[in-house]
Amino acid sequence: MFPGFTAADFDAYQQKKWKSNAFNRERLEVKQNEEQARTALQDKRLGHVLLELLLLVAGILIALGVNGWIEDRREATSERLYLERLARDFNQDLEVLDEFVSFEERQTNDAVLAYRPLCGGAAVDDREEVARALDHLTGRRTIRFARATYSDLLSTGNLRLIRDAALRDRIVKLYESNERWAAIIDRNNQVYVDQLYLGFMMGAGLVEPRPDSNLPSVVAPRQAFARRLGTRVRSPMDRLWNLPPEQLDVLRADGDQPERPVSEHLAYLWLFPDYGAGVILATAFSDLVQAGRWRPVLDDLATTGVTLRQPGE
Repeated sequence: MFPGFTAADFDAYQQKKWKSNAFNRERLEVKQNEEQARTALQDKRLGHVLLELLLLVAGILIALGVNGWIEDRREATSERLYLERLARDFNQDLEVLDEFVSFEERQTNDAVLAYRPLCGGAAVDDREEVARALDHLTGRRTIRFARATYSDLLSTGNLRLIRDAALRDRIVKLYESNERWAAIIDRNNQVYVDQLYLGFMMGAGLVEPRPDSNLPSVVAPRQAFARRLGTRVRSPMDRLWNLPPEQLDVLRADGDQPERPVSEHLAYLWLFPDYGAGVILATAFSDLVQAGRWRPVLDDLATTGVTLRQPGE
């Protein structure tokens, strides 16, 4: 039996009472009860629907909140990892800068050591020491900063993960400054060391190359190459000390020398220990734009593996 109805409510709908109007009132009351029951049932269903809807909305909001919390945790973890990688790169950069400063200090000391006796009129007490200093000045150190992490931040757009805006701006300015100074140092090395000083020293042949250097990374290869040559370089072999005193004026920066065109010289050396041989490739560019265009190609060629074969192999 339906809630709110009794068996008597359905008696007015018996088949034998269909043709009689005497039971209209009873049928009307039953119909009214039916409408009330239907309305109550609809209200009850609507309440259930609203409750289910509220539960659904609450579940969605909770899921969004949990997902946002997880995403915040994930981004916080990524931020910490990026900051740790940046700190590692900064430590590497500090080591590079320490090595660069030490190298430049040694170069400065050698420059002062060579300048005083040659251009200041002082007597040359130790010719070998001066010759070594002049040879050291033909070397230069390229500075390169670690930027793998910073490049990753830029390419992926993850720079936004660093929530501290002031820290983020300082990082961007630091890398921009590092890139600018590295380009300036590299250009100065190319012009003043490679083109002007090294080009003059190689052209004049004033001192023989020494096996040592202010660059620790090249000392061992140069010493190994010197041992293979089997010739010990000594100061009496240097052309500098055989020049008449008046010709030493060419070394003085008195400004009366004619201007020399700026060019770029590149040289590559391949050593083949198994054959006791070496190959030198040298070229020069009078156009610095063309030099900058071709230098990466030549660098790739120089780093490509080269195999030396005996005739007939």
